[in-house]
Amino acid sequence: MGYFLFELKVQLRSKRTLISFILLLLGCIYYTFSVAWSYDPFYSLDQATLENRIEQRQTVIDNTVIDENTHGMVGWGISINEHKNIMDRQRLESLKKNDWAAFAWDTAQILEIDDRNAFTDKMNIFFYDPSFYIDGNSFVRWDAHFEYNRLARSFLMMNRKRIEENYQLSKEKWGIDMPVPPHIKDMGEITQNVFEERTGLQTFVRASNLILPTAMFILILIGFADILTRDNEHQDMLQGFPMRFTMRLLHKFMVGLAYTFCLLLVPLSFFVIYSLNFGFGNLNLPSVTYNVLIEQGAISNTQFDFATIGEHLGKWLILFFLIVALLLLSVLFTNLLFRSQIISLVTGLFLIFGGRLYMSQGMGEFRNWRNFPTTFINIGEVISGRSWFFYGDKGLNFDTALQTFGLWSIALIIGIVFVMKGREFIVKSRRSIR
Repeated sequence: MGYFLFELKVQLRSKRTLISFILLLLGCIYYTFSVAWSYDPFYSLDQATLENRIEQRQTVIDNTVIDENTHGMVGWGISINEHKNIMDRQRLESLKKNDWAAFAWDTAQILEIDDRNAFTDKMNIFFYDPSFYIDGNSFVRWDAHFEYNRLARSFLMMNRKRIEENYQLSKEKWGIDMPVPPHIKDMGEITQNVFEERTGLQTFVRASNLILPTAMFILILIGFADILTRDNEHQDMLQGFPMRFTMRLLHKFMVGLAYTFCLLLVPLSFFVIYSLNFGFGNLNLPSVTYNVLIEQGAISNTQFDFATIGEHLGKWLILFFLIVALLLLSVLFTNLLFRSQIISLVTGLFLIFGGRLYMSQGMGEFRNWRNFPTTFINIGEVISGRSWFFYGDKGLNFDTALQTFGLWSIALIIGIVFVMKGREFIVKSRRSIR
């Protein structure tokens, strides 16, 4: 225990740790008060904007004459506008009543209509929200298609009452007793912040799907490299702690985990600060995943499936700490081989960023990269199914990530044991010769 506390004390007082905490603190301040605080989803609407849209559509409908000479596309467009106006008038009533569950349900219908029209459009008549059309993005239709469907399923989950009513109607009409999916649970009151995904948990999930894991892995790697290579420069100091080499490595592993938990306290503290202003949210709130519905041989019927934030965060934490363990083992293995902090850092950085060297959208149809841990570093995208959807490989999922990280960790442990036993054998051989 004395050696563990000594190593932890030295690590937390080191200049690199101080710099890492300062960088993480500045990053959390920027993300919390600049990015998250001003988050403005494209589907967010106020009463005036909604009324204006209804009025504009109605003007087009009233001033368009449909007769035998009218092109079919014109009639189709008018029918779409009439249907969307009906939905928007319902949304307007929900907005006036402050009924955000009903508002979410009708918004889901609107998103499904817009996605169906824009995704299947070959004549550039229908478009997604302008925020998706950014410079250099060649996959606008696919990016927007995923986001529209994710939001639509999330908004449907926010109205459990309507889902239960629909299932009851199906039972009465078709005689099929279909239970409500178990993922659709009581989410408490649906507020504007819940609908716009501004609550603390929803914001944390959004951050965990983007930059948070990568930033944490880099800072953790720097700390691990410092912890595991410190002995190379302070051999004399180790004489004060007579213990086996394996026990010393075990203590360092525990120090690395403690260091990781200390780093996690920084974003968690800002999560609390943010949540006090926008609400903490609920673990039963929706977090949609892209998943297989029916699989028959090489043919898969996929869908955007119901899930909860609690399930998403549980899987995220499992993969996060598996990657942390893999980083620690890789740094330890390279340090045993080369005794170089730079080589250990380069190895860890390759593990974090290596996937960007070969991954490209749609690559799964031609190449199989699922056996490499670098493929699964973006753990938020793996859990949500976004990696599978974008890269076209159904193996980029949570279960495969578990297997890959587990097998590589076992391989590194075997390599570490092999190197340590080899060194012990060499030392004993030299002593016997003398």
